[in-house]
Order: sequence, then structure tokens, then C-alpha cells
Amino acid sequence: MKFYRHITPVWFRWLFPQVRISGYDGTALYLTFDDGPAPGITDDILQVLDRYRAKATFFCSGEQVQKHPGYPARYLDGGHKVGMHGYTHRDAWNTPQQEYLADIEKSRSLLQPYLHGEAPLFRPPYGRLTYSLYKRLREKYRIVLWKINSGDFDDGLDVERSIELLRNAPPGSIILFHDGAGSSVHTLRMLEDLLPYWKSLGYKFDVL
Repeated sequence: MKFYRHITPVWFRWLFPQVRISGYDGTALYLTFDDGPAPGITDDILQVLDRYRAKATFFCSGEQVQKHPGYPARYLDGGHKVGMHGYTHRDAWNTPQQEYLADIEKSRSLLQPYLHGEAPLFRPPYGRLTYSLYKRLREKYRIVLWKINSGDFDDGLDVERSIELLRNAPPGSIILFHDGAGSSVHTLRMLEDLLPYWKSLGYKFDVL
């Protein structure tokens, strides 16, 4: 069974210093969800978050928002935040730069009504960047990765070991979950275990 550890190494932070992997408040944890929205799993996640009064940041797939346009407004109404995750989940290592940038702009055009104020949040699909893309993107977006990858998307995940790791998340950690169409039932199981545990430690759950 697979197990995911902290996957943002020191060299990544050295190469991409403006990419965030942690929040600024040491009394908070930052829950983030990629690849949605997807009816069913997204609705269930929103219900769990509401039950524990937890706020989260949803890095939306433009393609999924096109199919299910009501969700970004629901995120905001629930006190959550909307970020960008590209339109078609392109891999920065295998996509020509202009094609990759065009995909992001297509997503931004779709999500613009929900991206208020400051520079929009962007999370590169697969957590992959090139240095050339990084220099371009940092001029327009706040790039966000994660401190801990929950691994919730993987049906072969060792859930108990992953929960044990996540229970010990450092203060201020940005934690990666998923709410896309292919998301696993692991997500809900992990949230139901972790949210009350983290709350018992005094953590709050903030948006980025």
C-alpha cells in the first residue's frame, strides 16, 4: 500500500522561493482541494467542512466548472476561497509554454467573477513547474503548492499511516486533498478523523 510523506523538498523552496507551501498563521491549518468541482464528492466535503466550521481553498478545474457552474458561488457563500488549477490539468513538464499559459488564461476567464481583489491563487497541476514558467506566473498569480500531500486520490493508499502523518501536521501547513470526479472515498474518511482531532489541538482552518 502506498504512503505519502511531506513531498515539498528544500531544493524546491530554494528554486521557487515565491511558491507558498505554508500559511502565515501558526494557529491554523490550510485545507485545500484540487480538481473539482464534482457533484457528490464535493457536496459531501462541503457538508463535512460546514459541520466542523472549517474553511478551505478550492483549486478549481476550469473544465469541471464549465460542466458544473454553480459550485464557485457555493464555495464563496460558505466562506471558502476559490483558486485556479488550470482548465484541462496540463503537465508543465510536458506542455509547450504558450499552450500551458493559454490554458491558465482560459481558466481565469471562466473563474474571474469569483477571484476577488488580490492576485489570483494558482496551483500548478501535479505540483510541477519549470523555472521559465515560474518567472512568468509569479508576475500575475500567487502560486501555491502544499506542505503535505494526503494521497487521498490513490485507491491503494495506506490510509491509517497517512492519517497518522496528517495528525502531526506542522502549524501553518497547507494540506492537499482532492474533490475531483475521480476522487476516492479516502477523502471523507480522512476528514472525518482529522477535523475533530485537529480542533481538539486548538487549530482553526483558514483560507489562503
